[in-house]
Amino acid sequence: MSRFWKGFWQLADPKIWIASTIPMLVGATFAYVNEKSFNFLWFLLALIGVYLIEIGKNAVNEVVDYITGADRFVTQDKRTPFSGGKKTIVDGVLTLEEAKWIGIVTIF
Repeated sequence: MSRFWKGFWQLADPKIWIASTIPMLVGATFAYVNEKSFNFLWFLLALIGVYLIEIGKNAVNEVVDYITGADRFVTQDKRTPFSGGKKTIVDGVLTLEEAKWIGIVTIF
């Protein structure tokens, strides 16, 4: 897998998508119960849209944290899964420009 795609998936962090998927499933179920119809295509498009927004949000967070220095000044011994963001730029998996473009393309 290329460095770029490795960084993209690190930013995407699909294991976190469950936090977006569950409310979408609950909403779809609620809509189906009330309307007695379900359009799978619209549901799928909505899920894709939510996932792209998640990826874009993560990318923008990486860029802002890197530019402001928040990620660069977390020393290796102080890193936790909850500090330093996804660490794609700091660890050199993505460049600053690549992360910016991922953020722009996935949010818009």
